[in-house]
Amino acid sequence: MEKVLSVHSVNDYARYVGAPVLHPLVRVKTGGSASQYIRHFLMQKARSMLHEGRSVSEVSDALGFEYPQNLTRMFKKEFGVAPSKIGKNGY
Repeated sequence: MEKVLSVHSVNDYARYVGAPVLHPLVRVKTGGSASQYIRHFLMQKARSMLHEGRSVSEVSDALGFEYPQNLTRMFKKEFGVAPSKIGKNGY
């Protein structure tokens, strides 16, 4: 029987083995559903891109949202603030 390493984040896994790609036998415990994990990941990426100075429309396009309003709605739900309020010096 093969042993399975359970970690709480991909960063933990990378720290353990020094590789950014998950091995098929590694499971990441997120404490939520897959869709919640993906939504959280997207919003973290969006926040990072906004801090770089990219516009909401640019971020929306880059992350695959059909309309910028959809990104705005999801971002407000995740962080409690509109993405237009985020900038290089904000939030």
